[in-house]
Amino acid sequence: MDGLLDELLPVIVSFLPAHDAVRTCVLAKRWRHVWTSAPALRITAVKGFRSADQFNRFVDRLLLQRRQGLCPLESCEFNMVESDFEFDWSLCVEHVYLYSLHSALQCNLQSLSCHFMPTDPTDFAEDLQEPAAPFLSNHIQRLQLSFIRSSLDFSGCPRLLDLQMHECVILADSIVSNSLQYLSMSCCQLYMRHRTSISLPHLVRLDFTDCFGKMPLFESLPSLEKALVRIGEFTGDECDGSGSACCLNENPCWECRFAFEFDADRGRSYLFQGLSRASHLELSASYDHASPNLEKLTLELFEEFDSSMVSEGSNHLLPGASVPDHLKMVEIKCEIVDVRVNKVLKILNTYSVSLDRIYIRQTDTNPGLQRTSNLK
Repeated sequence: MDGLLDELLPVIVSFLPAHDAVRTCVLAKRWRHVWTSAPALRITAVKGFRSADQFNRFVDRLLLQRRQGLCPLESCEFNMVESDFEFDWSLCVEHVYLYSLHSALQCNLQSLSCHFMPTDPTDFAEDLQEPAAPFLSNHIQRLQLSFIRSSLDFSGCPRLLDLQMHECVILADSIVSNSLQYLSMSCCQLYMRHRTSISLPHLVRLDFTDCFGKMPLFESLPSLEKALVRIGEFTGDECDGSGSACCLNENPCWECRFAFEFDADRGRSYLFQGLSRASHLELSASYDHASPNLEKLTLELFEEFDSSMVSEGSNHLLPGASVPDHLKMVEIKCEIVDVRVNKVLKILNTYSVSLDRIYIRQTDTNPGLQRTSNLK
């Protein structure tokens, strides 16, 4: 090890868990202060801590030392696995969640990861307290969060570009960020009282998969290029269909009226309005859970289109994917029959949708020129 360049030592130490990185100070005089200049911290459980209080004090002193040091800290990772702790893990989680994450951000990080891994994930994130203040950092560019509660207010992070959330509890009317370019939300629980609005002016890539609660409103996403939306089991999210007031009639029920806007002339919902500009879009749903009684499916292709963005590729089926038994009609609305329509037909054919159930409606600004044809 004596042959290693001094410049390499901090990089090597940054790959160690934080408690082992600190221990390198006893190796030799040359190593005494190496850990204080490591570009990354990886905070995990360690055998030997006798209590949660001892662990929390170690984390506090560690972050204080790095804030006061001269060498910048580029990234910090909290990897908190319950089975690795020999004492009350919840006290450590609460301290990290409410205090240590904000303390780490004061080190001018570019990347922060926090992964809580409970033995029993049921209601874990939902039972956490709500932090007193949102994240504040002029330097953070990437956030990775697992099993936390979030208000989705990132207005205090003006350089945030990449946000990844897994199995988090979302309690927010809307996500707030003027800089975010990549958003990934997987297996998250969304607000049940009302829908979360997603309007992000600079978002380029969206991955929204297998979440539950109330389906969010994808509203204004003017920069979106690629989106993957896989709808999970939104079992509590449905129209109550009470009386004649439901989302299929002129007077929608309260739930649908609150969640959707309707164009009076066309009756079109704006639930996925923000996704309409994506040049690469993948949508999928489990029909068994989401729409087992679906009888009519309408696909509307808008006029703004660059044919160079359509590639043939291959159509991959999800395991066990099939069309609902009740599906009687697929309607494709378009101004002209172009390569997009051909691509849709190939996908429908892959799912064994027969031609006699497919109708193409060519629309025009002049209602008298509208034409509907069946492919039978």
